[in-house]
Amino acid sequence: MKKKLLFLAIMVIALMSVLAITVSAENNIIKLSELPTLEQIHANPSAYISHLDEFDKDDYKTYRDKDSASVIVFSDLAATPTYYVYPAYYFIRNSQWNQATQLAN
Repeated sequence: MKKKLLFLAIMVIALMSVLAITVSAENNIIKLSELPTLEQIHANPSAYISHLDEFDKDDYKTYRDKDSASVIVFSDLAATPTYYVYPAYYFIRNSQWNQATQLAN
């Protein structure tokens, strides 16, 4: 009986450790209760712009370098809306956008 209890305790501790590691590696999603202005976003980007681990990898370096200042603001359209701000390069990555930015520069 003691072996089973010890085994159960070890499994619970291991599971808690795994969950703690995953939570610490969580994406940085910032929920805003008010719609921010562009001035607010650019003055303090770390307080407004959410980041997702998947899109911050080197695969997106080209898009990040081309236009890191543009943002997209989303809303959940609830009765009391929540706003989310993301870098535009997370969503706009096709060849037409690249060609348009190259022509504009």
